[in-house]
Amino acid sequence: MRLSPKILMRIITVPSVAILLLIFYIIYMKFDEPLSKTLVEKIAVTSHIRRRADMGVNLFKNVGEPFDDIYSVNSVVRSIIRKRAKSIKWIKHDIEIWGKASIADYLWYHILGGNATTYSNGLLKHGEIIMQNLHIRFRSGPGIIPSTVPNTVKYLILVLNGRDEQKRKFARSWLDHLVHFKYLRKVALIILGDEKCDNDWILPYVKSRGGIINLVFIVYDSPLVDNKEFFQWPLGVATYRGFPHFRSDRINVEVARQYMCSFRGTVYTNTSREVLHRILQNSNKCFSETRNTWAPTETYESMGRYLKTLTESDLTLNPVGFNTECYRIYEAFSLGSVPVVENVLTPGQCDSKSKNSPLRLLKEHNAPMILIKDWNDLNDLLEKESKLDLQVKVERRRRVVTWYENFKLQMKNRLLGTIRKTFFMKE
Repeated sequence: MRLSPKILMRIITVPSVAILLLIFYIIYMKFDEPLSKTLVEKIAVTSHIRRRADMGVNLFKNVGEPFDDIYSVNSVVRSIIRKRAKSIKWIKHDIEIWGKASIADYLWYHILGGNATTYSNGLLKHGEIIMQNLHIRFRSGPGIIPSTVPNTVKYLILVLNGRDEQKRKFARSWLDHLVHFKYLRKVALIILGDEKCDNDWILPYVKSRGGIINLVFIVYDSPLVDNKEFFQWPLGVATYRGFPHFRSDRINVEVARQYMCSFRGTVYTNTSREVLHRILQNSNKCFSETRNTWAPTETYESMGRYLKTLTESDLTLNPVGFNTECYRIYEAFSLGSVPVVENVLTPGQCDSKSKNSPLRLLKEHNAPMILIKDWNDLNDLLEKESKLDLQVKVERRRRVVTWYENFKLQMKNRLLGTIRKTFFMKE
């Protein structure tokens, strides 16, 4: 008896589909078994199943109308894959943050939005936060020394100060001690760099040079930044002076402010700050309070006056110091005051080739600041400012506060995204 081609095709196809479905079922059941795979490996398996399913279904797509039910295999398999993919949990990781510089507080409170409890008369600060699959523990304060931190640490973010030689000596002692943590797998360093960008001392410690550090996030426009191993980090607000963390919805942006502009700071001899100080003395539009020597701390009263001045200023003036980037810029952002920044490169090794230098990071993120080359142009700026009505200023303040919140969120996402990619994706 001779079979027609159509009947023969049916005889071949039906068992084949049954076998294919059996294979899918076996794979699915196997996928349910405990596997010691990372998330990346599981996703790879899922992609492999999807490709095989597509190949199997496409083999039968043109068999004939009586077999339309075969075509539902594709959607069934895809549904199974979607359900399994949703059930996959990210592997949880514990990360330690050890803060030995004041920028650690900016990282923890302002960028990550964490809280901390102080112990031992202020010697220790500790906090915890969970972000998706990351359980992050924060430890900071004078009581944080190599003998008081967990010796079982695997993943570490170490925050240090490399601003001058004395600070670098202390930073080296921490970096040199890391080899004694025998369980340590990956390290990210967040460091307050040298204001002249003299940071080559870090190089022997990075992985590409045979060291232990996998990632470096560094403050100021260092030419070492390559967005692979070295990343730029914002200076932030002066937490060491007690500058607080303001919630953006608590900032009053709608009322008229008392000062068109303000400057509170140190006036150094033979600098542009002397020029600015002279201009402000002859102006009745701005608030000015200066001192001749820098002071590292603030009293409760002096910080209160400073915060009130920022809150009452439409513009906050930022002459260059030892570096163009300063705390006052970020402090103005946080209170809805527009920073007016002297757009001048300072002496040293900071990046001079980038079109965005100085203030490379802020310019790359389109910071809402006003750039000025010469303080002698300030009066022209103030003349334009005097013609703006209140509603225009209110909208501008909203943009400043919103931009700053988004900027901090972007810094958090970049930090944690880079940490995930470098620390865990290859394991």
